[in-house]
Amino acid sequence: MGAIAIGSTLAVLMLVGNIYGAYDFYPAPVAEWAHNTVLSKEPKFDATVTLAVVSLCTIGVLSNLGRMRQEPDLTKYRRSLIYTIMGMITAVVIAAIDKATDD
Repeated sequence: MGAIAIGSTLAVLMLVGNIYGAYDFYPAPVAEWAHNTVLSKEPKFDATVTLAVVSLCTIGVLSNLGRMRQEPDLTKYRRSLIYTIMGMITAVVIAAIDKATDD
């Protein structure tokens, strides 16, 4: 739940800041909605997203308090790191193939 909340927050921040020209990647109706809703003077959308993120994080933390487990050892971190590296390599290869076929 925390990962979803953090990812949603980063996505909204990127949308609000138009980081890397994010609006260019959206279809026209989505870019128009984002411009009208997210960048409006009234912070209704921001307040709603913030409340949702804080609520998700709170629920996630409270639901896990009763069943705290022992900290993971170094072996589990290594396995996770290997999966992450392999996932990154796969994503780069897919992006490179997509770029090559677009041109």
